[in-house]
Amino acid sequence: MTGLHEFLAARYREARAREESKWTVRDCPFEWEWRLDQNGEYVQAGRVRIEVKAFVEQYGESAADPAVLADLDAKEALLALHVPDSWNGASSHVGCKECGQGYEVHDWGPKYPCRTVRLLGMPYADHHPDYRAEWRAEQDPS
Repeated sequence: MTGLHEFLAARYREARAREESKWTVRDCPFEWEWRLDQNGEYVQAGRVRIEVKAFVEQYGESAADPAVLADLDAKEALLALHVPDSWNGASSHVGCKECGQGYEVHDWGPKYPCRTVRLLGMPYADHHPDYRAEWRAEQDPS
């Protein structure tokens, strides 16, 4: 992982996949049971073994929380706006394409990730092993 931007994009993909994988069973006309064996998960309905994917397609419906998905949409949109950009191709002058922060190199160095991206990372600061201390928002001198 190269930076905070990529770290956050990965976390948002994971969260979306987790949320979109939630489902519930609607009006199933028979008794069924979720099972697991050496071949993986399946649904047992009487003597019939049904593959999970087929069962979900027939009787399942999404249980994803629309608010969680909307929150992820907003975070992904912000992240898509606040991308690293270099000034005249100079790798020492990397800033945020949206807010313009960081194109000048000061005593404290380039300022990407910008404050917006650093703030998006705050929920992971103390809870994710791949989060780096230098990404913390309070280290931003502005």
